[in-house]
Amino acid sequence: MPEGGELRTVDWDELRSSRDREALREALKAALRARERVRLRGSKRSLDDVKRLGDLARLVLGEMEENGEISFELDERGAIKAVYVRTGPERRDGR
Repeated sequence: MPEGGELRTVDWDELRSSRDREALREALKAALRARERVRLRGSKRSLDDVKRLGDLARLVLGEMEENGEISFELDERGAIKAVYVRTGPERRDGR
């Protein structure tokens, strides 16, 4: 949370172009919490909500793949066959 306890609202397009992993993760958590509240009320999720969750997940996983934290094994059709997660502290970018 920003200093002084103030929250900053981020525009959807701004968030999608963001490279701030923490902002992406927080947005993903907030979207999942909102989805759960809707589901608990018995309402159906809108297609737009599902698309946004997919976009956020794609951004987070893309960032993780770029940093060497996760890798994917694809089959001949390009579908994900296996996911490998790096468990050690060493990453490709040296952090």
